[in-house]
Amino acid sequence: MSRVDLFIFFIGASSRISVKLIGDLYICEIILAVVVAAGWRRIGGMFRNRMLKWAFILAGLWLLGQILTDVYRNTPFEDWSRGWAKIIFFMIDLMGLALSTRFRMRSAVLLSLGLGVAFLLQSILFPNQAQADGDFADGMWKFGVGAFFGAAAAALCVSDLLYRMIGMAAEYLPLLIAGVVNLAMNSRSAFGIAVAAAAAGAVTQFVARRPALGRRITLPRFVILLAFAALSGKGLVGIYEYAAVNHLLGEAALEKYQRQTSGSLGLLQAGRVESLASLEAIGDSPVIGHGSWAKDEKYVRSLYIALEDAGNANYDDIYRVDDFTIPTHSHILGSWVDAGIFGGVFWTYCLALIFAAAYVAFKGAATGKSRSTKYSTFVYYNLLGFAWAIPFSPFANSSRVSDAAVLIMIAATISLYSGADAARAAAQPSTRKISNMRLARRFAYAPRAPKCSRRAGLRPSTGAQAPDKSASRS
Repeated sequence: MSRVDLFIFFIGASSRISVKLIGDLYICEIILAVVVAAGWRRIGGMFRNRMLKWAFILAGLWLLGQILTDVYRNTPFEDWSRGWAKIIFFMIDLMGLALSTRFRMRSAVLLSLGLGVAFLLQSILFPNQAQADGDFADGMWKFGVGAFFGAAAAALCVSDLLYRMIGMAAEYLPLLIAGVVNLAMNSRSAFGIAVAAAAAGAVTQFVARRPALGRRITLPRFVILLAFAALSGKGLVGIYEYAAVNHLLGEAALEKYQRQTSGSLGLLQAGRVESLASLEAIGDSPVIGHGSWAKDEKYVRSLYIALEDAGNANYDDIYRVDDFTIPTHSHILGSWVDAGIFGGVFWTYCLALIFAAAYVAFKGAATGKSRSTKYSTFVYYNLLGFAWAIPFSPFANSSRVSDAAVLIMIAATISLYSGADAARAAAQPSTRKISNMRLARRFAYAPRAPKCSRRAGLRPSTGAQAPDKSASRS
């Protein structure tokens, strides 16, 4: 392991150790700010990556919307300073990780594993109130140990040593085991994400062993495949319901299930009741937000009323009711409530990136050669976690680094798989080119011809170049 690899791992592992500076500022964010300051000359080169360029443009609009909203709403200093800092440091984290990793998939794996180690260390050394007061399943596991367990399982899926020991099952079996353990610990979202990623990895292997079938995967067919996958997700819900009702997960899990399904909201909506208030707040002011850490007693009380009318009066699921902060438990809804429409636009773009990366990973792995599926399950696991977090998890302080890490992994995925596909298509012009890869190239590197050497009399090469190689030189 090189010094760069150790540095990337340390960045992830220090992502839960914070210091107080206006708000919570993590050690790794200080390091990444130094990386950005020291590598400022290379920042322009990073914007050759179209995905990163558009992410920064939309994040800048998100920040502008937050500033205009706070000025319009006359938000107090202690609130707008934290709101602006959250977006600014997220952008710094994203650029710092881009400069450090250079969109290498190996770096993305080490960073993900480091983030998991950070959760483990924080839950043991600096447990928060939820980890200290709750039982092991609802505290230490859900908010610490479980995150490390999932990250370690995803990293094992790319292990060459495990692959040599048990064969192709190594690419999905660790996450399948992690899913079963998460179900036993009543960690429902982690269970669904791990099992779904393992299933997607197994399907990718199945298609990869049949090249003719892989070449027939087009964008419309991939959308249909995703629709079937979403419908099959109900089977995972059924497994959880069966285990909870039959006391296989313990009395606490049964009580939580009965409480959330006692009314008319349904299991998913009852688990994220904050969306009832945040959607109402967005509807009242869809363009201009309500300000950083927006507070309004109206939406908290209307949420209480809606829960009582639905028969789901789960007051314990509502956060920060003491100061009437508008309840939000979502990246996209929370940013929209605080900053206005530009906050929603940014996270909508991230959802589009998730879809593009999933398609490129599936298509590239299914039509590749020599263990092209190595990173597939790891990619699916992180994409599914990000796809869940955007609508159903808050954009907390610790999310700045982890979300930036996933965006870097998306860039690495698109560069890796779309670049390999472009090289194969250029090498075999007589065969039918793999369709719909324009979607991938729109997010990959914009080609730039190398400068000619006057002394050597060299000319720029016109051949296709894999974006992952150009990423390593940027």
